[in-house]
Amino acid sequence: MVFLILFAIFAVVIPITLLVIRKQKSTTSIEHLTKSTEQAKTDVRNYINANRNNDGS
Repeated sequence: MVFLILFAIFAVVIPITLLVIRKQKSTTSIEHLTKSTEQAKTDVRNYINANRNNDGS
């Protein structure tokens, strides 16, 4: 009976633990997020400047 209870506990705990570990590994680092934000700002500036130049023509 004790083994059945332990098996049931491990059958629930182990998959949840593995999912949590996988999600932690898949999260992006702050450096990557910072680079992405800076790249997005640059892209927006370039887009605005390109449209300003086209409006004058």
